[in-house]
Amino acid sequence: MSTSKIKFIKNPVVKAIFWIIIGVFIFFLLFAAAIQIPFIQTRLVKELSKTVTDRINYPVTIEEIRLDWFDELKVKGLRIYDRQQNLMIGVADLLVDFDITTLVSINQIRLDRATFTQADINLTKYSLDEEINIGGFIKSIKQWVNPENKEAKRDFRINQVLFVDSKVRLNNITKDSIKNGLDFHHFLMDNLNSEIHNFKIRNDTIRLVIMRMEAVEPVTSLIVHDFTTDFYFNNKVMAFQKPPPFGWRN
Repeated sequence: MSTSKIKFIKNPVVKAIFWIIIGVFIFFLLFAAAIQIPFIQTRLVKELSKTVTDRINYPVTIEEIRLDWFDELKVKGLRIYDRQQNLMIGVADLLVDFDITTLVSINQIRLDRATFTQADINLTKYSLDEEINIGGFIKSIKQWVNPENKEAKRDFRINQVLFVDSKVRLNNITKDSIKNGLDFHHFLMDNLNSEIHNFKIRNDTIRLVIMRMEAVEPVTSLIVHDFTTDFYFNNKVMAFQKPPPFGWRN
């Protein structure tokens, strides 16, 4: 080994940088191993559930979480309850793929993919003077991402969202049932499988593109297939538009 290379290795700045890199790697490795320990995992699940509940003001429970190599998060038994303490969103298994560098960006939080398996979504309108239960939940999420007292607003994006073997119920308690045909005030979309692109929250607006959705309404045997749309929602308007080719882009 040449003298110049030996001096380079012995350089205190180089040695410090080297040990910092090694230290960070060991820390993340130990953290990833630690959260697999049942006691630590249980404590982490409780703290995460409490934190999310406090932030969005909707009760949240989680049965199990697992982090794999800092780019994949697995959540089991996720349940979110509405203000009437009824189940609003239940997910048997949630798999989130992400790049950890995008989670610390000042201007944007971005996830690569979120897969919801056996999701149970219950959309309920309890009274005439209240919006549908998930409306307030969406507002809470937007407020969490972009607090009013925060100057720099951030986008929240998910490149791809998948729903597998899921179901969506709509129950408008303020309306009577329709006896003949599809009761669009009270219905269930079962066996729902869907692919969504470019889910985005920016300021007060949510936008996404449903590239594919298939489901069955069991009462009338109505089959939904190859449903696509560009969905746009904010405090003033909710719209369904035909998506451009290959999904919506900026």
